[in-house]
Amino acid sequence: MNNQTLISLLYKNEVKFILNTALRVLTIQTLFNISSSNIYLQDFSGVNYFPNMQGEFTNIKETMLTIQPASDSMKLGLEIINRTDSRYVYTSGDNGGNNDYLCTGYSIYGGDMRRSLIKFDNLTSLNGKQIVKIFLQIIGKPRISNFYDYPKEVFVNRILQSYGSITKWSQLPYYRPDPDASIMVAETNEVSFNFDITLLVRSWLDGSCQNYGLLLRQDDIYGVESAKLFYSNSKPPQLMAYYLMT
Repeated sequence: MNNQTLISLLYKNEVKFILNTALRVLTIQTLFNISSSNIYLQDFSGVNYFPNMQGEFTNIKETMLTIQPASDSMKLGLEIINRTDSRYVYTSGDNGGNNDYLCTGYSIYGGDMRRSLIKFDNLTSLNGKQIVKIFLQIIGKPRISNFYDYPKEVFVNRILQSYGSITKWSQLPYYRPDPDASIMVAETNEVSFNFDITLLVRSWLDGSCQNYGLLLRQDDIYGVESAKLFYSNSKPPQLMAYYLMT
């Protein structure tokens, strides 16, 4: 969304307009004369947006939203879903071993570029739930001595075709060029990293997008150390799905 986008807000029988940069609880209260600050926003496909600790609504993709009163007794549930498959491949050979690594970026030690793939095939436990947020959580492994802790951006891209037990870079499936999420990763040693992939998983659940899994990658150049290590098996990737409890 552009820096200055006009949002249509609907509350009861009123429609008012506000810039996305001004989407704050206090501003909405004043605009609609709402006494309670316990509110959230909802788009017309049912996606809920909750304010952060500063009372701001961020990362909103839609331009028409309804204002919803939140019950004081409203509670969030958490559904944790383990990956069904996770692996990495690299440019210099065949990764046929059963190891506990996921890796992204360029490794000077191996002289290769690396990418990782993660699958979550069974999402039936999320059916019928009012999803608030869904994060991909991965846990960082201790650095190999020649890996640096410089911050690097790690991207999550949706995969666009089915793949099997691949072991080679040449077998990588097609993926959507535009990332669905990204975060900066510096030191990885036992650090939890959470990527917001709420909209992507919702598209899997409503059938508008096929669930072929996720690709972890970096956009760094060959010859410059940038590799990041994460657990694959002993502390596997998980989906952390927060939903409204009724």
